[in-house]
Amino acid sequence: MIDLMIGSSDHDKGCMCTSLFDRKLIGFLPQDSDGNRIEDVAALVEVIVDKLKKNSTGMLAASELGGDINKVAVWASVIRKAGGLKLFCLDHADKILWISSGSGQVKLVKTGSIPIGAKVTITTKNPSYGWGDARSWSEGTVQSFTGTTYIVDFPEVKRWKGEETDITISTGDNRSTMDIGKIDPNLNKFGFVRNKGLGKFEFSGSGLQVGGRGLWEYGFVQASNKLTPSCSYFEMKIIKHRSDGVGIGLCGESFFAGNMVGWDDDSIGWHSDDGHFFYKTAETKDSIPLGPSSTDGDTLGCGVLFESDKPKAVYFCRNKVVIGRFPLRSEDFETLFPVVSGGSPAIVQIDLKAPPPAVSMACSLKTFEFEAKYNDSSKQYKGVTIKGPPNIKGEIPVNFKGYKDTVWIPQARLRKTEKSRVEEFSTLEQAFKVAADGDTIEVRDCGVHLMRDSIEVQTAITVRNCPIDLGRKPTISLGGGCVFKTSAKVSLQNIFVKSVGGDTSKSFTQGGAAAVVMQAGNLSIASCRLTSEKGSAVCLDTGKLEYFNIETSVIGPCGRHGLVLDHCAQESVVKDIEIKDCGLTGLASNGGDADVTKCTIKNCETGLVHAGAHKRSATITVRDSSVTNCTEHAVHSQASIGIGDRTVILKDCAIDKCKIGVLSQGEKSTVSYDKNTSISNCNDEQKVVDGGKIVAEVTTPTTRTTLSSPDQEKVIAYDKSM
Repeated sequence: MIDLMIGSSDHDKGCMCTSLFDRKLIGFLPQDSDGNRIEDVAALVEVIVDKLKKNSTGMLAASELGGDINKVAVWASVIRKAGGLKLFCLDHADKILWISSGSGQVKLVKTGSIPIGAKVTITTKNPSYGWGDARSWSEGTVQSFTGTTYIVDFPEVKRWKGEETDITISTGDNRSTMDIGKIDPNLNKFGFVRNKGLGKFEFSGSGLQVGGRGLWEYGFVQASNKLTPSCSYFEMKIIKHRSDGVGIGLCGESFFAGNMVGWDDDSIGWHSDDGHFFYKTAETKDSIPLGPSSTDGDTLGCGVLFESDKPKAVYFCRNKVVIGRFPLRSEDFETLFPVVSGGSPAIVQIDLKAPPPAVSMACSLKTFEFEAKYNDSSKQYKGVTIKGPPNIKGEIPVNFKGYKDTVWIPQARLRKTEKSRVEEFSTLEQAFKVAADGDTIEVRDCGVHLMRDSIEVQTAITVRNCPIDLGRKPTISLGGGCVFKTSAKVSLQNIFVKSVGGDTSKSFTQGGAAAVVMQAGNLSIASCRLTSEKGSAVCLDTGKLEYFNIETSVIGPCGRHGLVLDHCAQESVVKDIEIKDCGLTGLASNGGDADVTKCTIKNCETGLVHAGAHKRSATITVRDSSVTNCTEHAVHSQASIGIGDRTVILKDCAIDKCKIGVLSQGEKSTVSYDKNTSISNCNDEQKVVDGGKIVAEVTTPTTRTTLSSPDQEKVIAYDKSM
């Protein structure tokens, strides 16, 4: 019997005796590139790391460390074969670091507690280097650790950088769904909510705001099926409110978890906190005031109107009252999944089978029938259905009864008959597309009609509220841009036209916002309200303008001007109008004649401006009207040499609490007012600049008074014979 253990080793004495069998075995053990056994190398690294950890600085002098190593022959051999302690450290720089200071030092490399390859999530509200495109529920893989910084690959962003305090090893649960519990089978997508039973859900997300961005823990519950003609409505009751609101609406199948509905691509939503409607696609994003804010106990509803099984409009309700609607197009047909969203601590109760409210059609269109003749190779056709407005050639698209194709024919070939018919539409957009000369669009639903694009009216039509007084005007609203662009004989009656958004630095001619822009033809406005959040309410654009009339209406607030007049073939008539809260001018004229009667202008920068670059002279006569609380001028007339005279005549008017009552600027500018016109509580009642003239009627004989101008003294004549 052979005894294999014929030798022993004594590491403490620095010597080692090995049997012949041991020496043969060494050649088969794993070795590094220097010929050292891997296990010996690993053991030495571990010894060095342990010694460095025991030192409070994590660092030892190379001479001190070398002395300990040389006490053990096998370790001394490892260092010798590596080419010295410095090179050995370089070979193992992930754990020990050589410092070229003095005769050399060895420093412990700090390693993170989270190993390479670990799955992690972000758990801090403010990551050290920002969120990037990572989400609070994203699960990523640690790629590397250097110093104190981890590099993590998330599905949304590669090479994300963070500190150890920013991340935690993942538990394997999906944070966006782990609180849901047992769920209604009709609700198959959800996140950051807790199921409280009986259709109640508590939003558990934090709804963080970091650097102006909404992060990303808004809870949501999405239905598994789209709304259909047989199941076209759902609603939620607010049990417990959140200060920044909850949302209800529709989304696509791939709705992004953690966003409020309406913020994500392909979603449409209404938010309870501010009553705003949100619509987002890859190309556009709109936020439009829709209705009042909501709170605990209110029930918000969302439904779709179908025609021939095709979705035509989405509508929103508050406590079963329709607040507004938005037209749907073919690209929205996949965006029909019910969804609610919100953040902690809101609680809502969802009812996917709630009975829908009574929803009227948006409008009716009374249209007259037309006749025309059309011949093809074999037959003559007479019955005509007009399919849209004329093109630039004046041709009308029509369908002849019995003929399958749409035909464009000259407008002159159409003959209007005495016959008429009434059609109903789910959206105003549909009615405007087919309205023809002489038609009347009667708006039936007195909620907000949200438009997707400007309404370009090229036919002579009337747009009015229904004859039944429902206590409020229907609102036609657009998120920026011009709501109406008219170039025909158009009449607007008893409606609210509202432009929201836009750029206050741009006029309507530069792409800015406006409620109504008249580009040609005639425009009559009666009993309407018109506002433009960032632009002007009513603008007469330069062009082929014939006649403009507005009466018994309210204009404002507006980001720029209230009413902008231009030259028309006939004098513009402005009667019984209130213009208020305009960022620039209440009533601005670019050189058109106008008769202004019984109007009130208040809380604007300037009340009335009469200027413009037209060479023809123009006069504005203002009767029985008032201008108050303007931060600059109440009335400002401006005309210099090279353009026509600009004259403002004030009769029986009142100017109060403005910086300057009347300003006349330029040699061809004149402002006159009668003895019944009062100017009070102004810093300057009247001022002339650059040769302007002010003529005032007084009860005493004619006198002459001199006022100072910035350039020279100007003479103002007071003449009682006015």
